[in-house]
Amino acid sequence: MEALEFFKGNKNKFCFASNHFNGKRYALAFVKRLYKLGAKNVEVSNILDEDWRLKEEGGPYADTFIVTLPKDKSKRLNLVAEIFEERPDEVSSRPGYIKKVDWNEDDTVSLWWD
Repeated sequence: MEALEFFKGNKNKFCFASNHFNGKRYALAFVKRLYKLGAKNVEVSNILDEDWRLKEEGGPYADTFIVTLPKDKSKRLNLVAEIFEERPDEVSSRPGYIKKVDWNEDDTVSLWWD
């Protein structure tokens, strides 16, 4: 599901990666920054939408973004830098990954918070 659509109308105040983002507005602001920097698409994955969750929390919950990167190398590098500013452990766990992404070897980056 596209991220802005996921947030739209979702009444769950902590609908995305509540262990990282301190509420819906912070996660939404991150998505908007990604788009502003040139992301072609940002999707939400691993959506939990059980009946009890919808009733008790006011909406679904998720913990994964899938970001489609632009082809433009300059935009791509700025976007990847923003992603790794938010998720620095990706850099330490995958040596050389920023360079790899910058050279268009991957079209998407998956960001997951436990």
